Amino acid sequence: MLWRVEKDVVSELSRKTEITIHCKLSSRQQAFYQAIKNKISLLSRLTIIVVLLKKRLLVSLI
Repeated sequence: MLWRVEKDVVSELSRKTEITIHCKLSSRQQAFYQAIKNKISLLSRLTIIVVLLKKRLLVSLI
């Protein structure tokens, strides 16, 4: 397997091009998207709470 680092090949790369295409989602797609978004935000909040609780636990042990 060959391994190349970005700094070694950046001069060989073309400029990055981003194209944004907006499209309407079907009602089923919208429901699925919202479910994923809600789950991610819930997981993010839970992760933050766990980290804070761990820090609090560590501080109480010191």
